[in-house]
Amino acid sequence: MQKENNVTDKKPREVRVALSPMFFGGLILIFGIWGDATVAADSSKSVERLIEETKKEAPPGSAADLRKKRLEQGEGYYRRYCQHCHGPEGRGKGNASPYLLPAPRNFHAGVFKFRSTKSLNLPLSEDLFRTIKNGLPGTAMPGWGEVLPDDVIWALVEYIKTFSKRFQMERPEQGFDPGLEPPLDLLSLRKGESLYRELRCFRCHGDDGARTGPLKGQLKDHWGNLSLVYDINQPRLYKGGAAGLDIFRTLTTGMDGTAMGTYDFLRADERWHLTHFLQSHFKGEHIRLSETVNPEVLVAREVDGLIDFSVDHPLWQTVAPVRVALHSLRIRTAPAAIVEIRSLRNAKSIAFHVEWSDPTPDKAFASAHFFLDAIALQFVERGDQNGNVPFFGMGEQGKPVNIWHWRADAMQQVEHDGKSTAGGEDETIRLSLDPFRRSPVEELNAEGFGRLSVQSLEDQQVLGRGVWAGGRWRVVMIRNLKTPGPRDVQFEGTDSMLLAVALWDGSAKDKNASKAVSLWQSLKMK
Repeated sequence: MQKENNVTDKKPREVRVALSPMFFGGLILIFGIWGDATVAADSSKSVERLIEETKKEAPPGSAADLRKKRLEQGEGYYRRYCQHCHGPEGRGKGNASPYLLPAPRNFHAGVFKFRSTKSLNLPLSEDLFRTIKNGLPGTAMPGWGEVLPDDVIWALVEYIKTFSKRFQMERPEQGFDPGLEPPLDLLSLRKGESLYRELRCFRCHGDDGARTGPLKGQLKDHWGNLSLVYDINQPRLYKGGAAGLDIFRTLTTGMDGTAMGTYDFLRADERWHLTHFLQSHFKGEHIRLSETVNPEVLVAREVDGLIDFSVDHPLWQTVAPVRVALHSLRIRTAPAAIVEIRSLRNAKSIAFHVEWSDPTPDKAFASAHFFLDAIALQFVERGDQNGNVPFFGMGEQGKPVNIWHWRADAMQQVEHDGKSTAGGEDETIRLSLDPFRRSPVEELNAEGFGRLSVQSLEDQQVLGRGVWAGGRWRVVMIRNLKTPGPRDVQFEGTDSMLLAVALWDGSAKDKNASKAVSLWQSLKMK
């Protein structure tokens, strides 16, 4: 029997078949379906292959390996410093976010105010770096350049960019070319003033720039929050920076998500004239970046003899104060910027002298409005072996902090000029406040927001006193180096510690979470 397919045949038989057009159509349809299935299968295999590739370790030292390590570093520092406000997923929903105004940025939206790129564009990596390092004045966003080195900030930049798909899909268009700055002279100021009127900047900022325009209180941002118009006469309230180049950049790029649009339709020299006009109205204290970056270490100077409560004791004048920058957690028009701290210690006790500017003393009296001036010192040990420290805003779960909270409601003195005496000479009247409290200082402990507790009466070991005079508060707090309190921080037997400051201004109706805070500061015992 002849086989149907004889493998020994040297020549295949020719088969002639008459093919109809319908056959061709069916063939094309079949091959089309088969081809799509093949492509789909190949695509599926490609995705699986990519997944498998990602599981493989990148060669040490390769670009992929370095990027992986940088992202891991960035994620670690984000968890440590950023997620308390911005949330673990970067959506602006951290544990602290309900207490903050403006609200923390939602990184997923990919909308950023502070850029050197054109409006509606993503920021450059350098823009994010500048924001993280310098912070945003008038908000709870501190300048992390005070505590983090540049390489860590760059790692944070790369990790933050992973939250928004826009960074993988878009390339930002640069729109910042300052050109040549014209001379700052009378002609430039006149041209700037004319532009201020023509562009109707006064509708938001007022005729004099003091946020008194007709649109005040009516503006909202992209996220539906009320936009506060800042006093542009105060250089320390310029979030993007108050230097000439900073203001020029803001005018050029605008602030996406806010009512502050871009003025890139103006010529570069016109934007410089407007910048000069704004700077010509600057007044008040201008906190320069150099004053807040790399702060001095606070040293508890060792002295002999007794340390008392007197805020004017000569010993305090032997210690140079350390200036600590504060950051407001909620919008305010004139936030406290600086507190000055000194520290003394002897063989038994440690004391802190804290001083800050405050035009009006908000104290307890018969018809008190219950918005009192107050200040708190927060302490924690240096951290674990990996350098981890609690969140500077009241610690976090498993990482408690010890707080000394002073309020202007007991054993305080306010000096002011009283009525003239019969002899015609002015006399100074001292007012003693709230005699019902034993001490104006209260010791507390916290493990994050909502986990604040007051220590028992027998564990209240801190004593203090405050005096307001000449537009400034001066407060002294003192405690033994070692105490029996199980939740007290102990100063005996340690070389260093971390300290942070919180400040409440009664005139600004500060209370509870509405306050200004500092980052951790180093305290050396020797």
